[in-house]
Amino acid sequence: MPNEPMKNTVNWKVFAILFILYFFSAALTMPYRIDIAFQVRPMEFEIESLIHIYIAALSNPLPAGIMFFVLSLGLWFSAQVGLETPLLNAWISREPSLKLFKDIFWSSFKIGLFLFFLCVILDGIMVSLGLIHIIPEIRASQSPEFISFHLGTGVSQFWKIAYFTFSSIDNEFSWRLFAMGFIVFLLQKICSYLKTRQEFATILVGILMAAFCSTLFNLPKQKIFLVWTTMGIVRSFILLFGTETVFGFLYWRRGLESAILCNLFFSFFREIAFALAQHLIWI
Repeated sequence: MPNEPMKNTVNWKVFAILFILYFFSAALTMPYRIDIAFQVRPMEFEIESLIHIYIAALSNPLPAGIMFFVLSLGLWFSAQVGLETPLLNAWISREPSLKLFKDIFWSSFKIGLFLFFLCVILDGIMVSLGLIHIIPEIRASQSPEFISFHLGTGVSQFWKIAYFTFSSIDNEFSWRLFAMGFIVFLLQKICSYLKTRQEFATILVGILMAAFCSTLFNLPKQKIFLVWTTMGIVRSFILLFGTETVFGFLYWRRGLESAILCNLFFSFFREIAFALAQHLIWI
């Protein structure tokens, strides 16, 4: 009998699509990263200079190498424990389902919108009670030093919103696909060694541990929007941990695409709201 194909291995077509998606998100987040890291004004460069910066940055082997590692191992870990990419799998197998796409898209949109309104209500209550304070929009005429440290030197609001929206793609690759997949895989191996089946428990612990690590990693970014008080830190931790946990459950129940889309929608709505709030406070 011919050997059966190995199961639970990396689907390299899915990997290729996700890797292209990484470069897409990198291109959209690059201007703000350049502005913060190098204190330059990328959007004031001539177009030729900007293209050279993009080529140099995207051809840097280190970030691409790290993402290659994250995606390949993440897909392998996830395949071992049954975490999937249903939409991409259906498309690659040439069985695209419009119903599946609509279902994932609209459910992610609704959950992202719900999380956004939940955050708005909580922030509104805390601001009205004086527990947290949103940093007003900073203009160049006010404090160049503050702008240089917190917002960069001259990047437009569009690229700032693009950064905080599309960096959520890298976030899902790193903390859901890789970290959550690895934690669940490791815990299930331990349970297998102990001869016990705790599938739901391992998934739950994986979701919570990945959400906790992601929260700690993303917490400092909140300094751009909030005055960094004790209540501001507590608020940011609770909201980040809660939303990251929701994304983890979506990955488990609906697939990676659902987690990515929900994070994208939520991040976009949140950044638009913060930009408006900062502008109104400044006025």
